[in-house]
Amino acid sequence: MNKTVLATVVFLQDKKGRFCLAPKKQNVHKEGAELKDTKKWNGYGGKQNQGETILETAIRELKDESGVVGKQEDLDLVARISFFGQETKVVNPI
Repeated sequence: MNKTVLATVVFLQDKKGRFCLAPKKQNVHKEGAELKDTKKWNGYGGKQNQGETILETAIRELKDESGVVGKQEDLDLVARISFFGQETKVVNPI
């Protein structure tokens, strides 16, 4: 049985429509291992902690990774995406 993991990705956009992205890092999943630069860019986000709403996760990850303090009313849900093995499916585009 597959375990469902909820995660967020937040894309910061200014009033002129420009996006602020972060360099994507890859962890080698070893205790104390350094993150490796993937030469790719992404929004800010990560996995939901137990007891958090998905909005709380988005706000926490945004602050942790960028220092930007977001508010729930400033966030727009754009899509819900499910990953099935190597396949990606947009479940609920908005």
